[in-house]
Amino acid sequence: TGGIVILGVLALVLVLLTRGADGVVRTLREGDAGEVVEMTVGEHVVVKLAGNPTTGFTWEVAQVDRAVLVPSGEPDYESESDAEGAGGTYTFRFAAVGPGEAEVLMVYRRTWEEAEPADTFTFRALVG
Repeated sequence: TGGIVILGVLALVLVLLTRGADGVVRTLREGDAGEVVEMTVGEHVVVKLAGNPTTGFTWEVAQVDRAVLVPSGEPDYESESDAEGAGGTYTFRFAAVGPGEAEVLMVYRRTWEEAEPADTFTFRALVG
């Protein structure tokens, strides 16, 4: 039984190490498009995408099942430098609010144009 207790403790430590102290399960970046993220209610996934609002383009959430996953507040933007016109990173945070599956579609576009987005990013959340 001592071995079982040790295995249980190791499993718990592994879970705590893979989940951030603030409930963040995973941070996704451009190369993670199409990923599937397994979560439980109350956990968060963070999405960080490069962009440059000085060009008029911004990232926005175009599709998400809000019964399963909701954006937490407004996205943050951090410039790479103090140089005029420099690009940076948009940070979105999503909270799992109910069990189910949510396909998230994010688009990089100029909100006043009716053109196709310049870029897209998708991921799927499985909330149990």
